[in-house]
Order: sequence, then structure tokens, then C-alpha cells
Amino acid sequence: MNPWSWEPHPEVWFLVAVILGTGWWAVRVIGPKVVSKGQLVVTVTQRRIFILAVILLFVSADWPMHDIAEDHLYSIHMLQHLLLTFVVPPLFLKSIPVWLIQLLVSEGGFGARFLRRLTHPVFAGGIFNALIAVTHWGAVVRLS
Repeated sequence: MNPWSWEPHPEVWFLVAVILGTGWWAVRVIGPKVVSKGQLVVTVTQRRIFILAVILLFVSADWPMHDIAEDHLYSIHMLQHLLLTFVVPPLFLKSIPVWLIQLLVSEGGFGARFLRRLTHPVFAGGIFNALIAVTHWGAVVRLS
């Protein structure tokens, strides 16, 4: 398969559309109801970081990077992994307004306790490495 012939990836388009729609809904619908008068719903920096994260997600998961990474160059595959695991998620986290975090994770609630355990460095590292190992296991790669 020629990596330069365009290949559609509608699952990536759908994911990006859902992320953009959810971001729009949070900022335009929920934010004005939660944020007090005079306070910004989202800063310009948060908006730019969110857009950068979406662009990097799209670029790293769609054509041509996906096709080159999957069938031709291992270095592009590793670049794709670096973007998807070490660059895009922190950018998305950095773009979340404080009011949204407080809304989703109330202090002392189940969500806060769950996230505190889930994000403990040893546990989070174990989850990350287990997912990388499973998704690169020969049988899983051949099945996909």
C-alpha cells in the first residue's frame, strides 16, 4: 500500500468532532451557567492550547502519519506514540478551566478519591505500561 495515496479515517474525524463539540458545549453552554459574572469562562491561552491539542491529535492519528507509521517507518510510529501519549494529553489537561475541574471532581467526593488513586505515580505508570504492552503484543497487533 502506498502511504502517499489518501486513505480515509472516519473514526479519527468522529473522535475529533466529538472532542470539538464537547469543548464547545462546555464553554458555550455549561460555562456561562457556572462561572460568576465578570469571570472568564475560558482564557485565550486555554483556547489556543485546546486547539493545538486537537490539531496534534488529528495530525498524529490521521493520514498520512497513521499510514506511514503503520506500514512503513517505525520512527514515525514512535513519533506518533510520543505525540499521542506525552504531548496531546497534557495539552488537553492544561486547557481545562478550573471551574470545569471543580464541577467534575468535587473535593472529597467519589470522583476525587477515584482520581487520586488512579493518578498515583506507581498505579498510573503501571496502567500506562500495561496498555502499551498489550497494544503492542504480537497477537493483538495481528488481530488489529
